Amino acid sequence: MKTPLKTVAVNSSLLDGRIPYKLLSNEKGDVFFRWLFIGQKKITEPFFDETISACLSLPENSEMPCTTDETLLERAVMADAVSPSAFIFHISRCGSTLLSQLLCIDERFIVLSEVPLLDQVLRLPFSGRKDAAYAEKLFPAVLSLLGQKRNGNEEYLFVKTDSWHLMFFETIRKLFPAVPALLLYRSPAEVIRSHQKLWGMHAVPGPLEREIFGFGKEVDELFPDVYLERVLGKYFKKIIDILASDNYSKAVSFHDGAMEMLHGTLQSCAITLQTDVLDEMEKRTTHHSKFPENKFVPEMLIQNASSSIVTKLFEQLEDAKEKQSNNA
Repeated sequence: MKTPLKTVAVNSSLLDGRIPYKLLSNEKGDVFFRWLFIGQKKITEPFFDETISACLSLPENSEMPCTTDETLLERAVMADAVSPSAFIFHISRCGSTLLSQLLCIDERFIVLSEVPLLDQVLRLPFSGRKDAAYAEKLFPAVLSLLGQKRNGNEEYLFVKTDSWHLMFFETIRKLFPAVPALLLYRSPAEVIRSHQKLWGMHAVPGPLEREIFGFGKEVDELFPDVYLERVLGKYFKKIIDILASDNYSKAVSFHDGAMEMLHGTLQSCAITLQTDVLDEMEKRTTHHSKFPENKFVPEMLIQNASSSIVTKLFEQLEDAKEKQSNNA
């Protein structure tokens, strides 16, 4: 930022009906937040980016106030927020978007799906501007502001992370030590095929800091298929390690079907649905997760389209999931 930002105070009426949605910083490394008006809107879009786009056109957002990080922290203490009920971690293209769409149907649920600001906060230490302790202070505050009650009926908050947030699992677990964590996955061959149609930002070298995955510069020249296999290997290994050490985590497989994924999630949170809501959710499974207006068309299952290393890790994860189910 070349010119100083004008910021508002914690009790400013300009912040009413707003949530922080973008992190900014200046040359000194000071952090600021831009606030978006959403009013009483229920968040139902498949991705939070779409929620932002829908709200940007509102007249209240012709001008958007900014605050300092300290003001954000103070504002979070004032928020009438719902505490997280579960974090939904996933390896991408494995049903997490459909699961979040099903959860949106219940009026009691707030569902935050891949919020860019939460990602910005988690990745701050990789920018060199702030350390991990600073990010850990901001993350729950931002989550409180995003999880505020709007219609008065909200009781549960589900947070669907970005796929690479699996690599931040320990950070989130430290902040929320007993909140259930769902670990969604799918066969590597099918995940790779899905990305070949439309590559995600974690599936190719460059958009994300390679250090998130523990990679060195050697990955920069890899073809996307090879790079994604390495990322998936990191994901599978991470989930296996989490299951072995974390009592509040549950593996959830795409291959069990959407309703089983839903029931596994609700069971982990000890939540019961009304029959009419459950019926509506089941109807939603017949439509595309990211494009609700389109009918869902199942794809043919494919095998052996990935390396032996990542396939072996997938098989180990399947075994770990079965062991967990048998011990439940």
